Amino acid sequence: ESSNPTIVSQPGEPAESGIGRILDRGHLESELLAELHPDLVLVSSDSLNDAEPLQEYRAELRAALKSDDLRVVNFSPRRIEQFYDYFSELGKLVGKVEEGAKRAGRIKAQYMNWADNFYDRTKSKRVTFLSAVKEPTLAGLWIPEMIQLTSAISQYPGAGLNDKPTSWTEIGAFRPEVIVIALKGGDLKEAISLLPHLQQVPGWDDLLAVKRSQVFFCDGTKHFHRPFTNLIDSMAILVSAIAGFDSGYITERDSFYNLRWIELHRHKFF
Repeated sequence: ESSNPTIVSQPGEPAESGIGRILDRGHLESELLAELHPDLVLVSSDSLNDAEPLQEYRAELRAALKSDDLRVVNFSPRRIEQFYDYFSELGKLVGKVEEGAKRAGRIKAQYMNWADNFYDRTKSKRVTFLSAVKEPTLAGLWIPEMIQLTSAISQYPGAGLNDKPTSWTEIGAFRPEVIVIALKGGDLKEAISLLPHLQQVPGWDDLLAVKRSQVFFCDGTKHFHRPFTNLIDSMAILVSAIAGFDSGYITERDSFYNLRWIELHRHKFF
């Protein structure tokens, strides 16, 4: 029996109730979850923020896993500070209070370290972060705060708020120096595949970020949109994009690509 928590991520609103549907839309199937015999399951879903839906979900999951003692905790942060709090709360849940607090402190310190070290390269840069392109959408929740932590300026200042539809006219008026594209529910290949569409957008070539090739394509399934440990890697990608670093400098190699690199390697993608 595992003494470690099993994390089930469900970033979005399930269309219907039922653990099968929720788990199928996450990253862990119910059969695998049953094999792990967890003591604690962490879920992340806005639809489970209220007590009654969470109780129903907990009861259904306990029945499915044949475990009356199973603890089910919903963690659905909207702000960076809540993300830090997650590790402290997790430490309490698993009896590792000091380790949880240290982990939260290390992540916060790493964020601040990058922000301080690269301040001269990131200060006051105007950043547009898109979670969708064909119907352009500005990413919300903790992402505007991540941008602000680098001393850059987010086109969408809505920290803790849901993603916000925008237009290319509004993006043009903002005059972004950096554009980051990480599709919610889309991987790196899918993000790159949108380049031909972007090149047909009126005024695309006139955008400052495009002229300077400071358009960055990222994997939105692995990074940015899920509130767990991958946010430390997401911050590394974001800092790299705003500071103008290549992939592999403070991130894993090939974790993102910029516009110039893609244009030089078009044969790989189109």
